[in-house]
Amino acid sequence: MNKATKISLKSFLVIAEIFLISFIVLTIVFFLMSIMPGSNSITSGLDPEHKAIIEHKYGYDKSVGYRFLLYVKNIFHGDFGISTSILPNNEISVFIWKRIGTSMSIGIIALILSYAIGFPLGLYVGQRQGKPVDTAASIFTAIFISIPSIVFSLVLLIIGRSIGMPYIFDKSNLATYTLPLLAIVITGVAGVMKFTRLQVVNEMNTQYAKLAKVKGVSRRRFIWVHAIKPASFLVVSGLPSAFLGTIFGSMFIEVIFQIPGTGAMLFTAISAKDINVIMFVVIMLTFITVVSFRLRDVIYVMLDPRMRGA
Repeated sequence: MNKATKISLKSFLVIAEIFLISFIVLTIVFFLMSIMPGSNSITSGLDPEHKAIIEHKYGYDKSVGYRFLLYVKNIFHGDFGISTSILPNNEISVFIWKRIGTSMSIGIIALILSYAIGFPLGLYVGQRQGKPVDTAASIFTAIFISIPSIVFSLVLLIIGRSIGMPYIFDKSNLATYTLPLLAIVITGVAGVMKFTRLQVVNEMNTQYAKLAKVKGVSRRRFIWVHAIKPASFLVVSGLPSAFLGTIFGSMFIEVIFQIPGTGAMLFTAISAKDINVIMFVVIMLTFITVVSFRLRDVIYVMLDPRMRGA
């Protein structure tokens, strides 16, 4: 089998994997949502006659199996249905991309800052194992990784209000980005710094590092030439979940700071049993998850060509 055939086969298998996993998750979530108690907001408060008309119009009077097959057919035509609670009777495609854009406008900035600050700090602290700066960094990471995002966000909200900072999100007001960004970036920096430091410490304690020291290789040179690549592996492993956070936002943070993003929308959709919105987010989440992890594998190979045969 030549190289072109191998690449084509591997590409086909990756695409098949993405579609298969997406279909399985879609099926499970659709049937779980369908058997959940409660009614759609679009029919709540209506008399039986009008309720029956609405349910017939959107197929809610059909069997679950029929609705599932119809849903699958529609999504292959790019039709994800209407919202029944967030923007009743509006097609999801009309408003969903704006919500995703809002989450990404905050998430991507937070992701860049978290890695840009956390990674070099992790390298710096990892070289100073057992020193006061290492102890302080360990306390910092332990605190901010342990605190739930909802609690930390509420603390920031209280502090922000007390000092007069704007805390209700406004896309046109850059000052309103401060508190939600702090809520994401501080915990992000703590996580990246912790795992980078851990990898650096492991590398510094290897026999290879001790041999390099005997040969006169400085600690700084060893870190930036030899240890940075293994440290990058650990950081790269967290990129898929971090990237997903930029698209789908942090549910609690968006709710607390009233950010009209994907996370807050999903919270509202689950509360109101807006099945179509939930399904859209699940499909996007599943698809991007699989793609992100595949991209991570590609980055691994770029960092270490020896993994090409794995």
